[in-house]
Amino acid sequence: MTAILLAAGFARRFGSQKLLAHLADGRFVVEAAATNLLAGAGRVIAVTGRDDRLMRVLGDCGCEVVVNADAEQGMGSSIVAGVRASADATGWLIALGDMPYVLPATIADIMNSLGDHTRIVVPTFGGRQGHPV
Repeated sequence: MTAILLAAGFARRFGSQKLLAHLADGRFVVEAAATNLLAGAGRVIAVTGRDDRLMRVLGDCGCEVVVNADAEQGMGSSIVAGVRASADATGWLIALGDMPYVLPATIADIMNSLGDHTRIVVPTFGGRQGHPV
């Protein structure tokens, strides 16, 4: 099982590289997301655009960094890049670089829910699917 961390967005609405914004504890948003994902999933493929600083932060966290040359085509192209880079995986967990507060235990629970006959798992909260806002 491999986690794919999507971090190739352009943050146009945010106005700057939001993944490198600082959290209250001093870490970058993407650093916290990557650290939690690594703790809960193990292997993490971080898909980025061509942002050297972002690639360095993710590499320093322990992620395998893959550059999506087609990042302007959207999130789907980043998922393709991550899957191609980990074609040997038995499955994938897709995570977003701007979600620093998803706990490692939650990530591990989702990954552990994928059994031999389970093809897809969708996390829920309070019986509802969607973003964990």
